[in-house]
Amino acid sequence: GFYIKGIHGQNVLCGGLGMITAVVGRGNRFKSTILHYMMLSAAARIFSTYQTSMSTFDTEINIHESALERFIDAFPELRDLNVIQEGIWNITDKTMYHGNQWYEAVKDFTKLKKDNAKDIMVSTPFFDRDQTSVLKVLAPTFNEVDSFSEFETEDVAKMQEENELGDSGANTMHMRQGLAKTRFLMEAPALFNGHNHFLLLTAHMDDAIEVSAGPY
Repeated sequence: GFYIKGIHGQNVLCGGLGMITAVVGRGNRFKSTILHYMMLSAAARIFSTYQTSMSTFDTEINIHESALERFIDAFPELRDLNVIQEGIWNITDKTMYHGNQWYEAVKDFTKLKKDNAKDIMVSTPFFDRDQTSVLKVLAPTFNEVDSFSEFETEDVAKMQEENELGDSGANTMHMRQGLAKTRFLMEAPALFNGHNHFLLLTAHMDDAIEVSAGPY
């Protein structure tokens, strides 16, 4: 972190959660647990003064609300808010959205934030550029993708439906999915930073990527 002079002459240590944060590792290394902790701890601090919202896109379809409620109980600021039941923390998965549909919904949400900016601006402990007025920003909100490795777009799902295992029609499936993920990561910094919307992801890591010795 680094220190910035605050509006009362204090030095405020800035650090903490990055606008786009990924937890990457092998299987069964508690990546999801770390992800939820990071999001909830940031949201809990905001809730002491302002409202916020959280959303999780569960691409692995293995999240259980009872388990998430145990995470919530670790944060006194959130414990009595019925975070999941009240829709403060919204959980969806790929039985409801394909990856591209989820992404479009996120873009709609950020547009909604921008359209209602006057109503959801919050004060920070810092001066604006003019060094006389308080810096105000859009209220921070949060999104999780757990995991990005299983992020699947509609065109890839259609290829799987139309081709049996081993059919040549699905040969480019992983290439197409890689292209969609690359585009997503290229667009994400401007989208999320521009609307003070934090993105957290998990991703799986293997020892090596196996590539055949042939012309492919």
